[in-house]
Amino acid sequence: MVLAGFGHRLGARIIDYFLVNILVWLLTFGILVFIAAAYPDMEETSDAFNTTFGLLFLFGWGVAVFLYDWFFIAATGRTPGKMMTRLRVVSADGAPLSQGQSALRSAAFGLPHSLPCLGHLFVFVSGLVASGDDNAQSLHDKMARTVVVVAR
Repeated sequence: MVLAGFGHRLGARIIDYFLVNILVWLLTFGILVFIAAAYPDMEETSDAFNTTFGLLFLFGWGVAVFLYDWFFIAATGRTPGKMMTRLRVVSADGAPLSQGQSALRSAAFGLPHSLPCLGHLFVFVSGLVASGDDNAQSLHDKMARTVVVVAR
């Protein structure tokens, strides 16, 4: 089992952030198109709609990252970014992940993104922990008892 280094993991994360960003923008565009089609006579949206949509856009990023990560990690042990960089998430003992491990790992990584600035700082520090750890585990890996390995 060859542990993935910090740079390798960072590359996978950058790809995943790019893909999540595309998915969120497509979902946002789809919602707006649906609303425009459902209410063709509506000239402007209400303040409540604008506030709700703004809050969802601001704080929903963490939920989007969590769901993206959980879906792929639970299904295959790899996100698309990890697939492209040949990485895999496994249990610290080398076994495949349980559903609980994948959910906990994804929640501990993704949900802090919902807190503007503070959440991103937490994720940054969590990633730095991996660079100095003997098992290359970030905080979300330690919580879920997982490691990221180079797939063969």
